[in-house]
Amino acid sequence: MTAAEMRALLNQRLNEFSPNLLQIVFEFVEFLAQRQPPRPTSQASVDPSETDPLIGLFSGSPDLATNAENILQKSATPDSGWTWKQQ
Repeated sequence: MTAAEMRALLNQRLNEFSPNLLQIVFEFVEFLAQRQPPRPTSQASVDPSETDPLIGLFSGSPDLATNAENILQKSATPDSGWTWKQQ
């Protein structure tokens, strides 16, 4: 069922409700609206890196696999909670 079909069906059902029940439904919809994250104004303004967790996987250094040990060794300090065991 499409969003437009759901809206039409909801509108039809709402027209059948008593004023008291309509008030309860309205309050519930307001409650849900407060919990929903705001919708972006346009798709062009949405940064894909905010919505696609895989982008971060590929946006890193291209030599990560070959230099992983060196990168880890540079970032592993006692302050960071990581230690490096000498071989």
